[in-house]
Amino acid sequence: MSDWLDKFYKPIALERVEVVQSGRVVGTVDPYFSPNSARSTSIMFDVRPGDFKLIDGKIRANKMLGYGDFMALDGFNPSTPASD
Repeated sequence: MSDWLDKFYKPIALERVEVVQSGRVVGTVDPYFSPNSARSTSIMFDVRPGDFKLIDGKIRANKMLGYGDFMALDGFNPSTPASD
């Protein structure tokens, strides 16, 4: 690619992005998920500013969010619980 295009080109991630809450992975979202434009599929949950932040390539979720809030998030897949 040309030098000017390299400044603006960003490859698209192909893997789902982990959602972490209080140090625990609670699930994943689509690679194009944006904390600023996240959408809910439920009238019971409205995404607020600060609910999600992109830090170190992972989505950090506010500690006040519950299971139902995550399940209402468009594109969210819950993680499977670890078996002992």
